[in-house]
Amino acid sequence: MLFLFIVLLCVTIYILYYYNSKLSLQKRQFIIVKKQYDDLKNKANKKNNLSDTIIIKYITPQYTSAVIKFKCNLYLYPLADAVVLISLEKDSFVQVQDCAKVNNTLWFEVSIPSSNRINSKGWIEGVNIQWVIDENESNIKVQSSFLDDN
Repeated sequence: MLFLFIVLLCVTIYILYYYNSKLSLQKRQFIIVKKQYDDLKNKANKKNNLSDTIIIKYITPQYTSAVIKFKCNLYLYPLADAVVLISLEKDSFVQVQDCAKVNNTLWFEVSIPSSNRINSKGWIEGVNIQWVIDENESNIKVQSSFLDDN
């Protein structure tokens, strides 16, 4: 009987030790993951915290039709670090909806002729626009800059 009690006590001590070591390992892993999470959260907050004031001046565009001069990205909003919706190929036709000067950079809100209308509207930088002044099929005239006539 005493032998059985000692065996039971040893088994109980072993089980307690085993689960205690598992619990300690989980606790250490949790602390490491929490520290990594806090570091990433602080890094993201610093990136998203805009210390500079954003100045947006809206300008009415002179023309509504344009082609893309260079392969470029269509952004969700008019900042260089914005989410990219799609990539536009050179000579793609776009309809200009609006124009804005954001921190001295000219941006155009454009829409792309598309049947499904998914990711078909966004912002591109002004350097990528070439204006279509006369849309006649036989005679397309282009103007290279938004400010040529100003």
